[in-house]
Amino acid sequence: MTGPHVSLVGTTHLPINQKPLLLYNGSLTVIIASGKTSSLLLETHSFLRATEKDGELPVIALLLDVCT
Repeated sequence: MTGPHVSLVGTTHLPINQKPLLLYNGSLTVIIASGKTSSLLLETHSFLRATEKDGELPVIALLLDVCT
């Protein structure tokens, strides 16, 4: 195979009425029915949860703070 390609490495199920808005570094920002946003971590990036427990903010949270 030559050139870029995509392989399925896992799946993450979204709760009902949540639509994907932004995906960055495994963090998915969704918009919920009320118009508010919420973030969840893809199952394939669950290893990043250890970083959050250590008190470090994920990159997406820092980026969203800049936008507000």
